[in-house]
Amino acid sequence: MLVRFMIKNVLSFREETIIDMTAIKAYKEHEPNLISKGTKEKFLKVVSIYGANARGKSNLNLAMSFLGNY
Repeated sequence: MLVRFMIKNVLSFREETIIDMTAIKAYKEHEPNLISKGTKEKFLKVVSIYGANARGKSNLNLAMSFLGNY
């Protein structure tokens, strides 16, 4: 299970960029969308990445694919 993904100096990402799947405490109204692994922390089942053209969405996908193939 991917909980946290950090990239830095990869393709168009020069600065450190982090995707964190840890749910915040205020996220209570959609309890079925959370995963609990027996700890006090809960995690999101899904994340959405969106933005304007040429902002690095495909580069993020390539970096995650590289991790999956490595």
